[in-house]
Amino acid sequence: MRVAEGIAALLLQSNAWDRLCLDEVPAASLVLPHLCAALGPEVAIRPANRAHFIRTTGDWEGVLGNLSRSTRRHLCQQTRHLFREHQCEFRRVAGGDELGRAMDVLVGLHQARWQTRGEPGSFAIPGFESFLREAARASLRDGLLRMWTLAVDGETVAALIGFYDNGVVHGYQVGFDPRLARLSVGRVLLGLCIRDCVADPQVREFDFMGGNNAYKDRWTPESRETVTLDCLRAGVRALCYTGIHRMTRLSKSLLKATLPAAVRQAGHRFLQRRHFSG
Repeated sequence: MRVAEGIAALLLQSNAWDRLCLDEVPAASLVLPHLCAALGPEVAIRPANRAHFIRTTGDWEGVLGNLSRSTRRHLCQQTRHLFREHQCEFRRVAGGDELGRAMDVLVGLHQARWQTRGEPGSFAIPGFESFLREAARASLRDGLLRMWTLAVDGETVAALIGFYDNGVVHGYQVGFDPRLARLSVGRVLLGLCIRDCVADPQVREFDFMGGNNAYKDRWTPESRETVTLDCLRAGVRALCYTGIHRMTRLSKSLLKATLPAAVRQAGHRFLQRRHFSG
């Protein structure tokens, strides 16, 4: 309660924001109801995506046994093939110098992968890279960082960064070389990371975090409900935002009602191809 009230007090004292949007907060969060109460009646809560997770308290064979037959077969075959045909090294980042190099690789690989798909990538967001680097340094110092790299034939081709908290490793960001997509280095790396979490007695879960990505359904059937917290503070700018948002929804409704079905379906197929391409 005190944490929620402290955060809300700092927010309400600041004039630097008009809308607060916290996406994919665990619905069972103990802090959430206290934060809502402290922020006041302008808070709205709506359902968000489900967050997938894998229990890591058993053994690796148990984790494999919970995968679908095709996912288990592909993961094992691809991992064996990669390590048999290439010189591979899987590492967990342990030191500051190593962290800097791993972060450089993660940023480069993540951006390369998304830019080949015509997307800007997360690190194109202003301030995101510096924020993540600072968070990684602080977490490494506190023993809370979980970052892994996979090198193939002497070159690091995949990296994943996560953060440990209260028995859970939250997988945060990943990058892999799009040129080696045929070798499934991203899937192999993820499997190795989860296996490392299984071997760590401190870790009881690997959390895939939010997002309705199809690959998460293939890894685990278990998930938790999340919600989005939205808070608009009173003011002219908030009123303008609300008006624009309503007009946007109205425009979409009008287009849906007036456009021919064939045009709407073609537009929907285009958006699907753009979102799921590659």
